[in-house]
Amino acid sequence: MSGVMRAVCLTLAVLLCASCTAKRQEGEGRQEKASSQSLIQAGAGEEHASASDVADSRTEAVPASDTETVVPVAPPVPASSVRGIGGFDWDAARIQPTCYLPNRDSFLSMSYYESSVLYLVGFSPDGKMAFLKELFLEGKGGIDLYFVVQDLVSDEILWELKAPSDDDYEYAPGQGLHERFIADYESQINGKLAEYGITVSPCSYERLPYTAADGRTFSVSIDDHDTGKLMYDMFSVTSYSCIVTDGKGRSKKVIADKEFMGPEAFACGCIKSPYEDRLAIIIAEATFGFEGSDILFCIAGCDMKKGF
Repeated sequence: MSGVMRAVCLTLAVLLCASCTAKRQEGEGRQEKASSQSLIQAGAGEEHASASDVADSRTEAVPASDTETVVPVAPPVPASSVRGIGGFDWDAARIQPTCYLPNRDSFLSMSYYESSVLYLVGFSPDGKMAFLKELFLEGKGGIDLYFVVQDLVSDEILWELKAPSDDDYEYAPGQGLHERFIADYESQINGKLAEYGITVSPCSYERLPYTAADGRTFSVSIDDHDTGKLMYDMFSVTSYSCIVTDGKGRSKKVIADKEFMGPEAFACGCIKSPYEDRLAIIIAEATFGFEGSDILFCIAGCDMKKGF
């Protein structure tokens, strides 16, 4: 064989070998790619199955039949829904606390000045009450006016706003002093009503003894005595307790041994909270003044279930 022929044969052999190698590598690439795709799909399938298992396990952890029954509870009145005192009917809210006292006309009116009144404003669901006191003070002269928020659970005065002295506080045409006071301080008062969750609404003043909706009857008595002390070296100091009886012979004190400058105290009437079994009991204190004796008031809260 000539040298030329050997060169041609060698070249053909090299080309044939390269072609086979390329085809083999291409086949291996396809196989590797297919294997990778299979692995990816298998992994995705396992991931999907794992998520489903988790979801199933979560569902099974709290079976519908074993879920606790939630008893709906009425939420407290949110501050944003508390209606303010603008447009409130003050005439309808006005009471003279001594109006239910027995023999009032025969001895009380002749002994003490009793022009003072209360304006019942409203309650909160957790035992707070708002009211306005307008005290006509013949003993010292003038009028004292207070807007009060009281906790009927502890009987603590939570907030009190006193009007300026009536000597410096002019009456506006067609307005009483309380109306002028409310108009001037409406924003501040509304802020406190919202803060304490008090809904402004009419309240009914009831005589004593008070009969509850379930037939229970609550009587109130005052146990007072002279302490032997003198105020200003001339006025006697009286101590009293307010006792509530539930009609079954059970009783409790809602005021214990309170002292004041005067001869006697009277249980006048009560207001029932619209939210709970709680009474606000109004007590009149006959208080000495330098030019006469006045009727002042305090309020004591009474839980109608606890303490008896």
